[in-house]
Amino acid sequence: MGDVMSLAVILYTGCAVYTVSSPNTDYFAMVLVGYIISKWFRCRSDEQRSVLCLLGIFCATVKLSTAMMVILSVPVFMKLARDRKWKFISVWGVAGCITVSVFLIRNIIISGYILYPYAQLDFFHVDWKMPKELVVFDHNEIIVWGRNLNDVRKYDWGIESWFPIWWETLTKAQMFLCVMNIVCFIILGAECIICYAKHKNKEWILIWFTSIFCLSAWLFSAPLIRYGRIYLYFQPLILLGIVIENAKKIIIRWIGMLCCCAVCMYSAFLTGGYILNNEKIAIIYPAEYPVWECSANDFYGILVYTCEDGDRTGWNCFPSIPYKKTLEAIELRGGSLKEGFKAKQQEQ
Repeated sequence: MGDVMSLAVILYTGCAVYTVSSPNTDYFAMVLVGYIISKWFRCRSDEQRSVLCLLGIFCATVKLSTAMMVILSVPVFMKLARDRKWKFISVWGVAGCITVSVFLIRNIIISGYILYPYAQLDFFHVDWKMPKELVVFDHNEIIVWGRNLNDVRKYDWGIESWFPIWWETLTKAQMFLCVMNIVCFIILGAECIICYAKHKNKEWILIWFTSIFCLSAWLFSAPLIRYGRIYLYFQPLILLGIVIENAKKIIIRWIGMLCCCAVCMYSAFLTGGYILNNEKIAIIYPAEYPVWECSANDFYGILVYTCEDGDRTGWNCFPSIPYKKTLEAIELRGGSLKEGFKAKQQEQ
């Protein structure tokens, strides 16, 4: 099963190879998720899996959309607690707390919120804290961008309104993958019920539940394909792994193995096509930052650039801020940018 689940990373790499770049947070997070899932089946002890649980926690700090990977930690913790391995739990618990603490402290330093962009978790009253309405705007903008609505005012649209628009943006292959997930969900759900009725404890059930939670969290929040493409691979691969492991007829097993080979060849085809059609390969050469038109603004004697159109500035215009109206709403905390900036106090 572990070998089959490794195909998720191979397939994802083939489909996303053209997006690889240093500022791209999706690739590393998605590959890390795939690694944890595939490695899970190769670990034979809870002690080994606890390392993967720690990686899952770290993964959530890399990209918050992978937070559902923490679910893997629950049964491992319960098993270790039943075995009274308190020292082991304490060591890894401290390691997990340190990992999360670094992430949370970074959030506070950058935005003033412990979990940006969730304005509901407002526990600190620091002068550099972002205005609540701006944090809410950022949160809503991420959601509507993922749903391809491109208008923050449409944030509260129901699924019956935004889903057809999102669906139309998918390619035929992506649509097929989504439909395949529905079919696999039904089959795996039935298999899960059968295993429960027969009191069979299967390793894949925990991974299946985790993948469902990850997929659901992605789909009902910001379902941009690049945000969660790898989640769409897990259910079909779990089903493929079950077929290969339990096939009584050798022909069925061979068909399953041929499917695995087909996945590898498809990924190689995508990667090869990308390499042939591009002089600079993103895996080897970092992708160039686009250059966007910006205007210079005087900000307390400092030149700060703002976008002429859209919300992107690139790297060459620095320091920069997307919107000029935001620049007008902030001020320096001290005499220079070194001390940072804060929102202007509104006059009563």
